[in-house]
Amino acid sequence: MPGTVQGTIRNENTSAPLEEAIVRVIRRDGTVVDEVLTNAQGLFTIGGLPADSYTLVAISSGFQRQTVGFTVAPEQTTTVDVNLQLNPGTLTGTVTDFLQEAQLQTLSCLSFLQHNLYCPRNNK
Repeated sequence: MPGTVQGTIRNENTSAPLEEAIVRVIRRDGTVVDEVLTNAQGLFTIGGLPADSYTLVAISSGFQRQTVGFTVAPEQTTTVDVNLQLNPGTLTGTVTDFLQEAQLQTLSCLSFLQHNLYCPRNNK
């Protein structure tokens, strides 16, 4: 007798449900069993799963994908709720030395939550 997996996909920071997140169920051998989209409340349900261990992958645009292992028992519903973290993002642009008014080449910068930008420069 098959079982079911259900759950909610949410934004980890706001707890808001994520609509149209991809939920993928994968067998131990790597075969994709099923793939569905969450509804407006972030809910998903995938039924007809033979009793076994699976991997659930949750994917939503702008968020880091998350993988969760779960087990399905015969004629049982397993709940797997997932909170996705926002992608860290990318910063692009030109860094200019304020004193020398010159562009700095080949520079790596670090961005901090307090909106500070640190760009260490090699002084050779």
